[in-house]
Amino acid sequence: IYFLSVYERPLVQHICSEVSGDFARLLTLITTTVRDPPHTVNPGLAKEHAEKLFNAGAAKLGTHEEVFNKIMAHDSFAQLRLVFKEYKALTGETIEQALNSELSGDLLKAMIAIVECVQSPPTYYARRLNKAIEGFGTDDSTLIRIIISRSEIDLGAVKTQYEMLYNKTLLSAVKSETSGDYKLALCAIIGNA
Repeated sequence: IYFLSVYERPLVQHICSEVSGDFARLLTLITTTVRDPPHTVNPGLAKEHAEKLFNAGAAKLGTHEEVFNKIMAHDSFAQLRLVFKEYKALTGETIEQALNSELSGDLLKAMIAIVECVQSPPTYYARRLNKAIEGFGTDDSTLIRIIISRSEIDLGAVKTQYEMLYNKTLLSAVKSETSGDYKLALCAIIGNA
């Protein structure tokens, strides 16, 4: 609703005008359908979905991306964790290995991002924050988006994971990469999380 009021067209319409193919279909599924409730877990269905992923990818010539899209966009994160475990038990491969051998481009990047979020949201966001501030220049929009959006959810866990991964605090990293009121605002949010 917010996107529609600001940009005067539905988000799905905007997505379809910017990207195409299986990547567009994944983004459309994510934005138009409801993911199963957070703690929904069905072991029998997890095994079935692991088999579907195998049959849609490694078990055949070519890849049936629609099966990957539906499962990754609909199953709860708790269910997906179980699907990934069942996939490994079935094939001996991690889901990341399977995705890397079956997909490419933006669709692969999106699927890997989903897997990383499912496995550990704090690790996923810590890595994205580091990518936003490492090297020459700072990706300010990513830095702001993650710090603000996670501030009331799990920024404390993201800070802990960041320090474990990079041997420095998120606060010190942000202090060294930002300045002025922008720096003060982000540091206040990080310091309070």
